[in-house]
Amino acid sequence: MEDFKVMLEEVKEILAQGYRERGKDEIAAFFEQVDTDAVIKFSEPLIQRYLEQLNMTNEEWASL
Repeated sequence: MEDFKVMLEEVKEILAQGYRERGKDEIAAFFEQVDTDAVIKFSEPLIQRYLEQLNMTNEEWASL
C-alpha cells in the first residue's frame, strides 16, 4: 500500500495545484488537507477485493 500512498499524495498535489491555478483556493485547501492514511485505511478492503477480482497481488498492482 506504500506505492498507493505515494500515488495518492501525487494526485492530491495535482488536484490542489489545478484548483489553485483556477482561483479555487478553498477547494485546493480541501485537497491539501486530505489525510492519505485515513483514505488508505478506509479504502484498503475495497482495493483488496478489486485486486482479488483482477487476480492480482499488491506487488503486481504496484508494478503497473
